[in-house]
Amino acid sequence: LGSIMWAALEGMEGRSVDVAAESRAQDPARNASAAASIATGQTSPMSDDVKGELYLLKVASFNAEVGGKRHLVATSLSNFSVRVYEQSGSRSQGSLRLVCCIAGHEAPVTDLLFLPDLDGPGAVHLLTSSEDGTVRTWDVGRLLRGGAGLGSILGPGDCVDTKVCDGRRSPVWSISASASGELLAAATLQGVLIWRKACRASGRGAPQVQWKKAVALEESFCDVVTQVLFHPRHSSATLGQHQGGGRSAPIVLAACGEDGLVCLFDLNRGPDEDENLLAVLNAESSVAQVGFFGPSGSGDGHLWCRTNDEAFVAWDWALACASQGDGGEGDVAMAGGGDEQSELCRLRDARRSLSESLRRAGVEANVDYLVDCHWDTSRAELRVCAGTGSGGLYLFQVAVESFDGARRESVVRFVGAGGIRAQANFLGQGHASVVRSMDSSGAPGGYLTCGEDGRLCTWWPSQRTGGCGAPKGRLGLTGGGTYKPY
Repeated sequence: LGSIMWAALEGMEGRSVDVAAESRAQDPARNASAAASIATGQTSPMSDDVKGELYLLKVASFNAEVGGKRHLVATSLSNFSVRVYEQSGSRSQGSLRLVCCIAGHEAPVTDLLFLPDLDGPGAVHLLTSSEDGTVRTWDVGRLLRGGAGLGSILGPGDCVDTKVCDGRRSPVWSISASASGELLAAATLQGVLIWRKACRASGRGAPQVQWKKAVALEESFCDVVTQVLFHPRHSSATLGQHQGGGRSAPIVLAACGEDGLVCLFDLNRGPDEDENLLAVLNAESSVAQVGFFGPSGSGDGHLWCRTNDEAFVAWDWALACASQGDGGEGDVAMAGGGDEQSELCRLRDARRSLSESLRRAGVEANVDYLVDCHWDTSRAELRVCAGTGSGGLYLFQVAVESFDGARRESVVRFVGAGGIRAQANFLGQGHASVVRSMDSSGAPGGYLTCGEDGRLCTWWPSQRTGGCGAPKGRLGLTGGGTYKPY
């Protein structure tokens, strides 16, 4: 689809794909809400409003096994639709093929989640959450297996399972699946809803995924829950599963919200919410995003957090659980200590600290917002991605793995505000506006980004010293006027 442009961006190269001609010809994105209206027999609220520029709000990727290895990319648009692509070839020479356009929601799509193919090769499901109060499950693997339906528009009737939050159509802000694939959590206005996976017979062949309500966590929150996240390692058990010594195997879930608190739960400790609560961490302002990180040997025992006023905080969550827990056998604790020892880093004005790091590197630019943060396993370091209003992106090293001789183990050491190092510069025309989302779940050192300019960009470590201009392709979602979804 379209042409591929090259760039050498001080250690990062990028490309983007221009599908403007295709979208103008077929226009599945703009007609997504119309398709949903036809399927439901209702008039879409977007019919008269979405006439111009569309934003990309979220991006997610997944490596699937469907007749071979496939790399899938999903992105949500401001007209309530989702486009799913398959990336073929290498990142530098490959292309994107449209798998489907999903038009199943009546409000902005807030989160995307590929469910691991734990039901066997070929089983790939995409979960979408929305402000319309629903979580929907889509069988993407069926399209890839059959091939005949590639490029089609999926409406509500093609959804294999729909969950409406408590029947109140409460907006769903975030979703997360456990590593076992058994549990699905959703962040809502009232708290956290958790469903357990079941399967039902299907006339289409393979059993279809269905979710049954299991637990509701509502007493621990006094405001909107903005994100839920299962631990990537400590959530591989199933409900009721025990490990050695009769102890329950942990299923760790983090949930944060506008009250500034990050709550950590172990869902396998019992049916009572107070019993499940392991620790409460205070970010002191509304939390936008959290993530687990750390050396694999430490069990990802650390947690980072970025707030809506652009602060950055990190904790040793295992240490916090040990210090706040009751010492019972169900505790997911690795060390002891006081609460003050669990906080590893706090940048109250992360934008200023990162901007000063850029100036030390000779770059005259000011960071306007934080995009994401992730643990780079190839470099054994914690990276923060931040951006400017004009589309500039930068990567910063804020913590590194080192070996503690006294403890005889690998530990994470934060460098402090004055030691933050700017690592990579995503300058040029990769993006021309605010970047809304980043995905780093692909190959080591690689990234996907999307933003309010309608562009979907791929970045990877540079293998050469020179290059052409920055990527100028955009996911072709343009027209007259501007639609602002928020």
